[in-house]
Amino acid sequence: MRARAPGKVVISGAYAVLDGAPALVAAVDRYAYADASALTDDTTPEVRALGDSGPFPALDLSEQREGGRKLGLGSSASGLVASMAASALRHRGRFDRDALYVCALKAHAAVHGGSGVDVAAATYGGILCYRREVAPEPTVLPSQTEWSLWNAGTASSTSALLGRYQDFRTSRGRDFETFLSQLRDAAERAAWGAQAGGCMEGLLAQSQLLARLEAESGMEIFGKERERARVAVAALGGVLLPGGAGGGDVYVLWTSGSEVRGSAARLLSDAGLERLHVKVALHGVEKCL
Repeated sequence: MRARAPGKVVISGAYAVLDGAPALVAAVDRYAYADASALTDDTTPEVRALGDSGPFPALDLSEQREGGRKLGLGSSASGLVASMAASALRHRGRFDRDALYVCALKAHAAVHGGSGVDVAAATYGGILCYRREVAPEPTVLPSQTEWSLWNAGTASSTSALLGRYQDFRTSRGRDFETFLSQLRDAAERAAWGAQAGGCMEGLLAQSQLLARLEAESGMEIFGKERERARVAVAALGGVLLPGGAGGGDVYVLWTSGSEVRGSAARLLSDAGLERLHVKVALHGVEKCL
């Protein structure tokens, strides 16, 4: 009656995914655990949004935190998915992955809004091409590129950042649509480029556009130190992107070639980022001992 669901990192498509563009998301082996043999009245807002009165499976989100601080790996979504799976195992001895996904999307959206990309990763695992209101599709990244995950050491609120993003969008009105079209196009190029064997051009365009969004809106997507590192990484031929909404959680370094990889990694270390050693979680939510 125990289940676990992986965390996630958005490796392409942040913000653009909110408006129907494809995101590339990787499930990572930092899990949320739910134990339906240890019931509690204490749970997360996302689990309560399912409408159950409890008691609820006990949740352990410690793998997705460091020093009491969340890492930005989608713990709200993975905790929800793990809890739902554990409850289903307790009552029925099994869970229906697709049905769980649909219910989890609704409950998570009721609390956070957002795109649902983290729910998809927690449910299905692997590397997915995700688009809102479309079934997630497994994908394979080009062999000549590599991504790594970097911890900025501070926590941010995804909901707060998305709120500021929507406020800025509203304030700019129709002028914002040109920017959004460019961001969606860059996300499309990265997603289709991944399938065709190359996506760095689309990734770089996203990085540049998100830096522009930060400069014009005042949102902290990269922040000053990480913005300097972003520019320096781009000069080497790499790309730095937020692993979600940004603001100080985790960042994704894309590189091609070991020489660029090593130089870019040193730049990020000098900027105060620490590499998080994670692997892609291939199986999504699952029963565990």
